[in-house]
Amino acid sequence: MVYMKSNLRYIILYIIAFGVLAGAVFSVEMGITKIFNYKVSILIPKNMKRMTKKMMEIKYPAQNRPTLVFTNESGSINVAFNHTTTKLQQKDIESLTEYMEQTFLQAYSDAKILDKGVKVIHDRKVGFIEVITPASDTEIYNLIFFTNFKGTMLLSTFNCTVAEAKDWQRTAYKIRESLKIND
Repeated sequence: MVYMKSNLRYIILYIIAFGVLAGAVFSVEMGITKIFNYKVSILIPKNMKRMTKKMMEIKYPAQNRPTLVFTNESGSINVAFNHTTTKLQQKDIESLTEYMEQTFLQAYSDAKILDKGVKVIHDRKVGFIEVITPASDTEIYNLIFFTNFKGTMLLSTFNCTVAEAKDWQRTAYKIRESLKIND
């Protein structure tokens, strides 16, 4: 029994050490970034830079491209913001979350909704949808979150390839959880 307890203690210590090391393998240094005339603050990975207008036109060819995008050097990991003209109040966040889910499922029949809901972040309701969507040569992991800002919708999206999502998902959550509006 003593031998068994001793081995069990080493196994537990190994598991704890492995867990700590595994968690430390991938970490992203973050910094607070203030956007939209310093009225919105959010954590953004420090290695990301603001995407140029030309790159945005290539990456987001549609007319309703994001207002602002931060991206890594290769352009494969993005945090995008779009302050829309869509009227939105706090009381409408839940219904908008349902509507967004249905819109994704209609637009992408192959979309996989991983999670959706409403969280209260810094005393403000923030709706979110976590979804995988198809792309031409891969699948894209998206964490879309939205709230009201100055009476209209502020839509934010973290996206990367599904292959990168394993490493970046926790960072995406941290970005969402850091959203702070001062309007």
